[in-house]
Amino acid sequence: MKKIGKFLIILIILIFVNKVRAYADMNLEVSASVSGMSVALNNFYARNISPEEELVKSLRKASSSGWDDEFALNHVNEFVREVEEKESLRLIENPDYNDLVLAYANDYENLYESPDTNSKILGKLYKNSVAKVLETTSVNNDKWYKVSSGSLTAYIRAAQVLGKEELGLDDSEITHSFATIINTDNLRLRSNPDIDARTLTLLSKGATYSVIGEEGDFLKLQVDDDLVGYAFKDYISVDTKFNEAISIEEENTMLAEKKQREKEAEDAIAKLESDRAKESSTQLALVSESKNSESVKESTVKETTKKETEKKESTKKESKTEENITKESGKKESTKKETVTSTAQTKPKETTAKESKPADNTTVEKSTKESTAKESTAKETAKKEAETAKPKKETKAATVPAGGDERDAIVAYAKQFLGNPYKYGGTSLTEGCDCSGFTMQVYSKFGYSIGRDSRSQANASGSTIDEGSLRKGDLIFYASEDTINHVGIYIGDGKIIHSSNARTGITISPANYRSPAKILNILD
Repeated sequence: MKKIGKFLIILIILIFVNKVRAYADMNLEVSASVSGMSVALNNFYARNISPEEELVKSLRKASSSGWDDEFALNHVNEFVREVEEKESLRLIENPDYNDLVLAYANDYENLYESPDTNSKILGKLYKNSVAKVLETTSVNNDKWYKVSSGSLTAYIRAAQVLGKEELGLDDSEITHSFATIINTDNLRLRSNPDIDARTLTLLSKGATYSVIGEEGDFLKLQVDDDLVGYAFKDYISVDTKFNEAISIEEENTMLAEKKQREKEAEDAIAKLESDRAKESSTQLALVSESKNSESVKESTVKETTKKETEKKESTKKESKTEENITKESGKKESTKKETVTSTAQTKPKETTAKESKPADNTTVEKSTKESTAKESTAKETAKKEAETAKPKKETKAATVPAGGDERDAIVAYAKQFLGNPYKYGGTSLTEGCDCSGFTMQVYSKFGYSIGRDSRSQANASGSTIDEGSLRKGDLIFYASEDTINHVGIYIGDGKIIHSSNARTGITISPANYRSPAKILNILD
């Protein structure tokens, strides 16, 4: 018991020392600190060729009292196994090819319910896909294998499959190894398998990448076709899978999902075109209404002006008539005066004074006032008529909001090409395209010309935005060091769709699966 107690105390001290060393290593590989005994031991484990033996040697040096080496080694081995199981830390293991056969001659081989080509077809074993042989049987001198692959257990003709050694295939042609980032929010992808090598980008926790090699403490990862680098494997969980058979039900489900995406794209585009047509029609109606209102206003003004002119002419005539009356009255008065003067020679002066009172001047003044009042009334009436004829304030038609139908249509259109192949320099959404060929063709469908490569697209007309302003349809650009070399389309929910590499083709990934360098909104 004393030996076990001493062993545990020294082990804890050693782990604490190694934790400090591991923390220094960690800061070189991740962007956020990760603490704990398991991480310290993992780093110790990764740095040594024979980690258990090295740990025993360290423990022996740390204690002046010795103990049974086998006892210590067994306890260390057990502790290391517990840590690895807890953290799900799995490195690449060479797959076991015993009893495995591969389809090779055609695009696929049928898997049957029984050893008979007339029996029900249960699924397909595509070229370079693997099946495990469960038993061998012969029917009418025709050799058959009962195999297990994927979700199927079925029969396949032995003549249609061969072993890996007979085909001379590389492991990468029949398996896929996927790396998932664990134990850290961000992991550095380096240019070489060395902690001193330059950082290409940061890989995101939970994101998955293709593993294409292993060198010492590092895994070689293919992030995109244009980005390959090395990541410290202490923070990576690896899952290696064979290419396996697909059942008819699974294939039908895949086809149904593809048709559904195509229908969603068709419906979204139809809705966008319908809304655009309605918007255009409404705007034309408003323009027409505005023109009619202007015409009515112009007509009303002309009519009002005509009435005012006629009233002025009428007033002038009345004024002339009054003037003539006044003149006639003046003539009569003059004649009367002459008569009075001639009579005055024989009559008293007071009669002359009485006869000369200006009775007609009062009449002229009254007529002038009435004329002015009529003219003022006419002007007020014309003004009211003109005000009544003014068109009402125009109401702008409701338009399709930016980020609405067009953005939904772009995303739906892009998603219908999921799973289609990647092709360097390609621009075909069905036969193969690279990342910028994909975005170019999707945006071209909606009338946008954004350039051919990711760098020119990053400089397209639009506004640079931050992650908080991201909306469906925005372009996210990625870079190695300071050079933009990849682009994808944001589809919402923190994800992008992009043409990544030959292994994945057009796929959906987390938007931060690598460090975004620029986000561009060119839709509004």
